[in-house]
Amino acid sequence: LELKEEEQEEALEQEEEKIEREMEAKEDAEKAIKEAEEEKQEVLDEAAGEGVSVPAGAFEKFDKLLAQAKELFAKENYVGAKQLAKQAEKSLDKIEEAVDDLDEANEEEEELKEEQEERAKEGAGKEAERLGKEQEKAEEATREAEERLREAGNEDED
Repeated sequence: LELKEEEQEEALEQEEEKIEREMEAKEDAEKAIKEAEEEKQEVLDEAAGEGVSVPAGAFEKFDKLLAQAKELFAKENYVGAKQLAKQAEKSLDKIEEAVDDLDEANEEEEELKEEQEERAKEGAGKEAERLGKEQEKAEEATREAEERLREAGNEDED
């Protein structure tokens, strides 16, 4: 009788440990799914903050993996659900990298555009300066011509 009681107690402990492991696996899977969803939102927020629009199709792999993770979770396959959620989150790395690359390219393009505008202004400034000097020369030539004319007029008067 005592032996049977010990066996039942041991079986009960094993059952409790099993339930505890399942609950832990469930919590881990829930956490992984939540983290993946939060990471996607962070990527979207970062892209928006950088002025980069992410095409809807960019998240296709992520969405598919996360949907599968949620399906497995619903079927109480918590280990599989956690693995798929982690894969989904990892798939965001490429999107995030592409967003960063696009942001850098946009910044570089903007810098080049500004530099080009600056050079155009400098060129226009130089052109204006050249025209100003030509105008001064023309004004000087006009004054000289007027002076010569006056002198010529004075010479006629003599």
